[in-house]
Amino acid sequence: MGTGQPTYPINLADTDKVVSTSAGVADAGKLIKLDAAGRLGTGLAPTTPSDDNDVASKGYVDANGFTPTILVSDTLFISSDGIASNSGTSPAKEKEIELDYAGNYRVKFSIRIPGGAGDAHGQIYKNGVAFGTERVNGATSYVEYSEDLTFAAGDLVQIYLWRAGGSGQVDLANFRIYAFIAPTGTKNLE
Repeated sequence: MGTGQPTYPINLADTDKVVSTSAGVADAGKLIKLDAAGRLGTGLAPTTPSDDNDVASKGYVDANGFTPTILVSDTLFISSDGIASNSGTSPAKEKEIELDYAGNYRVKFSIRIPGGAGDAHGQIYKNGVAFGTERVNGATSYVEYSEDLTFAAGDLVQIYLWRAGGSGQVDLANFRIYAFIAPTGTKNLE
C-alpha cells in the first residue's frame, strides 16, 4: 500500500464487491465491503456521487479519517518470534513493537532460564516504563505469559528481560500482540 499502514487479511463474502473501472469511481479496482443493506463499508476514498446509483451515494469511509476500534482477541496482530537473551541482573529492553492505533491488545511472551540456575524475569513495558505484571520462571522450558492492556497510538510495547540468582542467560521468545480490528467511521448518506 505504501502508506506505512498495516494491511489486514480479508475473507471474501457475498457482500464484498470490487469496484470496476466502469463504476466511475476514482478508486476503481479496490475491495469494498457492503453491509446487509448494501451500504458501502471500508476501503474506498470519498467521492462525489454522480447520481442515485453511484456507489458513493450509498455511504463511504473517509480514508483520511479512518480509525479502527482495536479489541482484545486471540487473533494475531503482529509478532517478533525470534529468541533474545540476556545475562544481566537489571531489566533490559530486548524487544519492542510500535502500535499505530489506540486500543485494547493482548500481549504475550515466553521466558525461560536454559541453564536451570536462578530465575528468568520478564515484564511488559510501555514507552520505557514498567506497565505489565512482572513474570518469573525458574524452569528450563518456556512458559508463556499473557496480559490484556490498553495502549495509545504511537505507544512502544516493550519486553524487558533479566536474571535473578544463579548464572548464565535467560531467554525471551514469541513476543506477540493479538487484537481484533473493528473498522469505524462509516458514514451513511441515506
